[in-house]
Order: sequence, then structure tokens, then C-alpha cells
Amino acid sequence: MHERWGSLDIGDLARLIFIETRLTARSEEILLDPFPVDPDTADPEDPENRRIVAEWLEATAGAEDRTLLGERQLAFVAEALGESVANGQPWRVFANQVIMGRVPAPDYPRLLPFWLRWAIQSSDPLAWSFIKRFAFGTPFNLDAWDGYPAERERLFQAARAANADFITLTGDTHNSWAIDLKTDDGTRVGTEFGVTSVTSPSRFERLELPGVDFGIYTEEAAPDVLRHNAYDRGYTLLTLTPDAAQAELIVVDTCKSREFNAYPDSVWRVRPALGDAVPQVERMS
Repeated sequence: MHERWGSLDIGDLARLIFIETRLTARSEEILLDPFPVDPDTADPEDPENRRIVAEWLEATAGAEDRTLLGERQLAFVAEALGESVANGQPWRVFANQVIMGRVPAPDYPRLLPFWLRWAIQSSDPLAWSFIKRFAFGTPFNLDAWDGYPAERERLFQAARAANADFITLTGDTHNSWAIDLKTDDGTRVGTEFGVTSVTSPSRFERLELPGVDFGIYTEEAAPDVLRHNAYDRGYTLLTLTPDAAQAELIVVDTCKSREFNAYPDSVWRVRPALGDAVPQVERMS
């Protein structure tokens, strides 16, 4: 390992690259409080209000000097990517801490059924006021790479300069994800699989309610999010061969017993680019 980051090779098959995004060079998280408009009174459908929020996000989260990796770590990653390509390895796999792909927040105030909106407003007005901020086109989580878009673009451009496609394995959310990774101009650079937890609960677990699926809300709001399982515990099984990578998003039906059932939520296949355009990930089941 180098500093708090590093890499290792799996023969001529893959290079694993461990990145560190929490301690070394992370700029301060941008919070949704204070907010540039009053979420309790401003109309989220008003183009002027949306413009104000978009400009605020660009000036804060979008600032060019915001970092997650920092110059030294980014240079290390760029070198590791280039060496992997030069060595003929078909795969580069990031071990990553927070969601890398673009995840705009669903418009929860519009999507949630009336009875649930009423329950939240009645029991926790402060939480409802916070939720209303999502109606103005904010990212789902500014503590993830969405809060550092300039740094993400620098990473993606470093991968493009090295002609290196990649897979990202991400923890943190206790949810399962499959996400298309693209540059600002829409060029595909890789695929992200968010890895759920074996025992720790999802933030949505206590909101598994009839007629409500927060994962589907995310998928509908975020074009790059191909799958979001917001509820189930489990793990991800990634199988690499020279010709393909297969990711199985596995669900376990209980973590409270030695006897349990494990089954795939979904199965995905990625083909290596091998110097060509990065292929679209395929859902197999």
C-alpha cells in the first residue's frame, strides 16, 4: 500500500486499485442547510427557483478546487491505470468508499403517497423540510462523489487518457446498485456496483411500506442508475475472466440465523473494452 491507498495485481487478469476518499484530501461536505431558497415556501416548479439552486450547487459542490483524492493520489491512480493497460490486463477494479456515479435525488414530495407525506410532516416537520429540498433538483447525497463532480471528472479523464475502462465496487450505503459511469459529456468509462451490507440495516429498511419502493424512485429519477435495491442485505459476487466480468448482487433472507437462503437480486455482465469504446453493462437476470 502507498499512504492510505494502493494497488495489487491478480496476475495478468486484473489490477485492484484501493482509493481513499475520507481522510487524506477530502474537502468539506456541502450541506443542504442552509439552502439558497426556502424549501417550505418556494415553488420547486418555478424555473427561477431551480436556476438559483442549480447555480448554488455549481458554485459550492461544483467548485473546481474541491477534492476527494487530491493531486498525489490522483497521480498514483492515473499511473496505476496506465500500467495496467500497458501490461495487457483486461480489468481494473476500484475499491471505493462512496457512490461514484451520478444519482440525482427523486422528487420525494411529489412521489410519496399522501398518507406517508402526512405521517412524516406530522411526526417530524424538520425531516419533511429537509426532504422538500430534493424537489429542487439536488443530488441524492452530496457526501458522495456527486458532491465533488470536478474531482470525479478529473478521475474519469485520467482513465480516458490511459485508455482504461474499469469496474468500481462501492460500499457505504448498505444498498445494492448497478450504475453506468460517464464523463460530463456522456462518454461511458466504466460500471459501478454498489455492495450492500451483510448485517447493517439500510436507511430505507424501516420504510418498506405498501406501494412505496425507494429503489424504483431512484431508478426513475437517475438515468445512469440501472438498479437500486434499497432494502435487502447481502453481498456482491464478482467473477472476472479475460472475456467478461459477472457481478451477482446477492440477497440473504435473514442475518439472524445460521440457516438462511441466498439468491440473486440481479446478475450483470461487463465486457472489457480492450482499447475500444467502453461497452454497456448487460443485465443477465
